[in-house]
Amino acid sequence: MNDLIIKSGNLVNPGGQFSGVHDIYIKDGVIIGIDEDNKKLNSPIIIEAENCIVCPGLVDLSVRFREPGLEKEATVASESKAAVSSGVTTVCYMPDTQPVIDTPAQIKLVEEIFNNIGICKVKVLAALTKGLDGNKLSSMVELRESGAVALTNCLNPIRDSLVLRRAMEYASGQDITIFYQPQNNYLANSKGEARRLVRGGAVKVNNISINDENKKITKLDFENKKQLKLSAGKKKHILLQIK
Repeated sequence: MNDLIIKSGNLVNPGGQFSGVHDIYIKDGVIIGIDEDNKKLNSPIIIEAENCIVCPGLVDLSVRFREPGLEKEATVASESKAAVSSGVTTVCYMPDTQPVIDTPAQIKLVEEIFNNIGICKVKVLAALTKGLDGNKLSSMVELRESGAVALTNCLNPIRDSLVLRRAMEYASGQDITIFYQPQNNYLANSKGEARRLVRGGAVKVNNISINDENKKITKLDFENKKQLKLSAGKKKHILLQIK
């Protein structure tokens, strides 16, 4: 491995001793000094980094490299190269692969694929529910102990709020991290159906019809109340609360 000098780079190192414009000296892949004499280096390669940022590798919190299951579209090898070319050296791998990452064996498979490629570091996120179907909780502790750094249901809703509540309570008691995107498809099963309901005047907020497909619920909609009623048609309603 060649010795390196990264010259005049804008060093961004939160919590570190150095920041600002510095020269960085690297030997055998290890930083041995900042703004120091380069006599310890053997015929170093000099990288001019003026007007460039030098920082620790970035972490992407949500990636899908299509493997395993969709290798025809992309692979861990091809996507890892793209990641590191943009400064990303560690990725959090989402569990919506084929098959879903909801067993210890699947976690080990993904880790093995990344280790064999040897480009990016990987942190595996396992499925919060079996098959990501939102109905039955996965073996949360077993997945954590097998190497999953967190659990998530990706973009799949958990239709039963009791299942979500149990997941959060269990995660809290076992010190398990959960990433959850709050989605509820009780009122509409798809974006297309939601648009049709809005266009037909069937969607109401506090019994007032809305016709804006891009309407966003904000605190102003609560009208100084703790609850907001969201309706789709005559039979489907949910209550939103601010706490």
